[in-house]
Amino acid sequence: MACGAQQEQSGQAHTRTPRRSHDTRPPAALNGRISPLLSANFALLRTPPDGVPFAVRQALGSVPGVSGDLARRIPVSLPSKYWLVPGVANICVVARTPRSPSVGTVCANVSQALHHGIANTSLDLVSGRRVIVGVVPTGTHTVLVRSGATTSSVRALHGRFVLRDSVAAPPDEFMLR
Repeated sequence: MACGAQQEQSGQAHTRTPRRSHDTRPPAALNGRISPLLSANFALLRTPPDGVPFAVRQALGSVPGVSGDLARRIPVSLPSKYWLVPGVANICVVARTPRSPSVGTVCANVSQALHHGIANTSLDLVSGRRVIVGVVPTGTHTVLVRSGATTSSVRALHGRFVLRDSVAAPPDEFMLR
């Protein structure tokens, strides 16, 4: 998925209308910084921000529509480090591998994140194992990961999941249960 830089600006005042938590209409900005739909549906975004470290920001550069200052570290027991980086219309997962100058980023719009979650996929070159680290909306218990004819199931705990398997292909689809 690609991260878009869509922003709406107009001289008219914005009015708020009541919305259901899984409403997929474009969200109004909360203080112009983070979508209220994201903070309402992703438990990790209701914790204090950690921010993305300076060295990671330098390698990453600027990602339109999200704020590195509002990032939350995704707590996983892996050598790589992951952050959930929210914005007004988009959300990203940023990954940093130890002893590597590279930074991986995957982004989704609010609607995509609410329906499929958001995840970073990498392939461990030493073991040949695929590693997927993802964040899903509150209430998700299981994530089905489809890659071609193969479907893997992983439990989501506290709004996040980690899948390590031997599938050497990127996922085609995430299905939330």
